Amino acid sequence: MKKKAFNCLLVLLVLTLLTFCFPLPAQASSLPYHIHLSWVENDAHHSIVITWSNDRDLLDYTPTVKYGTTSGKYQKTVVGFQEPPYSSNAKVDVSSATLTNLESGTSYYYICGDENYGWSGEYKFTTPPGGAPFRFAAYGDTRNPTPIFEDSANINFKVWDRIQQKMKDENPLFSIFTGDNVNPGTSESLWNTWFEKLSNGTGPTSVFMPTYGNHESPGTIQ
Repeated sequence: MKKKAFNCLLVLLVLTLLTFCFPLPAQASSLPYHIHLSWVENDAHHSIVITWSNDRDLLDYTPTVKYGTTSGKYQKTVVGFQEPPYSSNAKVDVSSATLTNLESGTSYYYICGDENYGWSGEYKFTTPPGGAPFRFAAYGDTRNPTPIFEDSANINFKVWDRIQQKMKDENPLFSIFTGDNVNPGTSESLWNTWFEKLSNGTGPTSVFMPTYGNHESPGTIQ
């Protein structure tokens, strides 16, 4: 009995040493983040675009959205594409998928991601109703470095975060953003923080339609 126990201990010791000397290859994992919705097609009643970020250069990453009209049951799947990185130094890849042939005035549940790298949590959006009243929001200039925004460097976007949480409670069908997102407009770290606040707020459930402000430059809006 003692010999058997000793042999088991010896095997465990050898396996431990092999693990330290020859570590197993790391399994890459990148759950989607910066999730937000937009309209690109001409018919907003029957289509929507879902966009998200993921870690750079994931091998064989296939941007995918699964969706349906019942929570937890995704009858349809759409394969999207990855946007070309705007810079070789970019920290994230941006993926998009377009859903078409949707029913007007209907709520859809979805997850996005990749079969091998993992999925987002479930989110819900609603397509525009045909002729019925709806709620929307219009706002902008989150970059403004004044005391009202508390953060002159715009590093944490505290007020932008609070606005998103308030808007999330109101659940607008869509919002129009009038530009001047970050300061300066070409800093990726600021953009990533900005999109983090958006995706923690209305981004995954309410369509977000931005315009260029005088502090943006072409290619800076994901």
